[in-house]
Amino acid sequence: MDIRRTMTLDACMGYLQAVARSLRDERGDEIVAELRAKFLFQVEIRERELGRPLTGPDVFYIFDLAMGRFYRSRHLAQTPYRKNRSS
Repeated sequence: MDIRRTMTLDACMGYLQAVARSLRDERGDEIVAELRAKFLFQVEIRERELGRPLTGPDVFYIFDLAMGRFYRSRHLAQTPYRKNRSS
């Protein structure tokens, strides 16, 4: 296994643990578990598509996309429009 891939995966998992600690609501662990599962699933899909293990930069790219979607969805959920619509 590529050491850079392994190190990148470890760094991504460490970042997700930090995200879990930063989420103050009771669903933090659940949210991070879902993020982790989606991220690892995307890694598996991409490896199957390419027919080879991903490199470190490949893994980071997928992680960056996943986290970008997560933060955008959290931001949108916090907008006044969303809060008023859900009540």
